[in-house]
Amino acid sequence: WGIKTLVQYYGTWYYVNNSTLDWNYTGLVEYNSKLFYIQKGKLIWGYNGNVTYNGKTYTVKNSIASK
Repeated sequence: WGIKTLVQYYGTWYYVNNSTLDWNYTGLVEYNSKLFYIQKGKLIWGYNGNVTYNGKTYTVKNSIASK
């Protein structure tokens, strides 16, 4: 029940936190060894900017953060 991941549903990726869609989350989520930008529970493709995650700032290009 403590699962935190991304799930795809009809072509859109969503953030699942504790086995529930988390519509309030905005930030980075690790999935398949990559960090993806999530806005209000949904993966937003095309986002570019800097995001702080776990105390470290990452550069995000097309919604994927550089590790």
